[in-house]
Amino acid sequence: MKVSQLMLFGIFFIGISSIKAQEKKSVTLDAAIHLAWEKSNEVNLAKTKVLTKKYELQSVKNSRYPDLKVSGQYQRLANASINLKLNKASNSDPLPVVDQLMIGQLNASLPVFPGFKTQNSIKAYNNMYQAEAASAMQTKEDVAMQVINYYASLYKAQKTVELLKENQKSAQQRVDDFLELEKNGIIPRNDLLKSQLQVSKVQLSLDRAISDLNIVNFELTSLLKMDPTTKLQIRESDFANFQMDNIPTNDEPALVNRKDLEAVRLQEKASLANVQIAKSGYYPTISIIAGYTTLDLKNVITVQNAMNIGLGVSYDLSGILKNGMNVKIAEAKLWKYKALKKCSPITSKYKFRKPSKIMI
Repeated sequence: MKVSQLMLFGIFFIGISSIKAQEKKSVTLDAAIHLAWEKSNEVNLAKTKVLTKKYELQSVKNSRYPDLKVSGQYQRLANASINLKLNKASNSDPLPVVDQLMIGQLNASLPVFPGFKTQNSIKAYNNMYQAEAASAMQTKEDVAMQVINYYASLYKAQKTVELLKENQKSAQQRVDDFLELEKNGIIPRNDLLKSQLQVSKVQLSLDRAISDLNIVNFELTSLLKMDPTTKLQIRESDFANFQMDNIPTNDEPALVNRKDLEAVRLQEKASLANVQIAKSGYYPTISIIAGYTTLDLKNVITVQNAMNIGLGVSYDLSGILKNGMNVKIAEAKLWKYKALKKCSPITSKYKFRKPSKIMI
């Protein structure tokens, strides 16, 4: 008796679990898109790339500020030999014992003319940042479109299953009716067999539709990083209440706002700035330098408040011959993006507007 009660309880528990597993969850299309943006690995990777480019741009901008370095030394000297060349007179006094040296320095350098390298570097990294932001927006649009396609496919599959279930009921009812008519000899058996064959065909179509429904449901839940056993229920109101803003009324604004083409255009501008950066090797570097030094050689000399200021010039003469290859490499990368633009016929027809501030 106890075993029978335990079996009944187990069957009841399994039934409750299966009912819970079959419960359907409804998620609006707008919520699904934002959930995909939050969970998608592609979107998160794109955000990370944009953040990296932003930090790189800020790092390049910091090169405009002066360099300030502080250094100090303390050295212990052992048996140092002293020969004072300035004291020519004979002197019987013993030479001082020199056993330590202390030096402190403060140096500052402000670039005045770095060969147009700083401003071109800022332009290049700013364009690369804008291009990465445009690519991130394109990634978000692709993920959103993927969610919409899955939603449409899932809704279509659900409606197909519902329709086939209704057809199955009608076909089964027809079989029951034909069975009674065949028993009474009103219709031939061949008609009954045809109706039974129709039921089998509907059942086969229903099985295929359920399989397609499960596949699309699994793909959508995987995209949204949900439990794979979750059954999503799509409602017509999810499409009817979906808010779509800034829908273009013709082809021109749609083409102008294409983020992938905008990214190519910005990458081309960054490559053009990189060519100018490479050409900066032909120019000298001029900077203002200043410093402060203090020195103490024990028992010999003490230097305090030794300040200096001047102009520093650096020119790599060998770079005139070696820098040509760097320029050719930069120009080759520039032509790559120009070729990408030429591959798209719409880039020559439509003029891109200045990109607005992109928030990711």
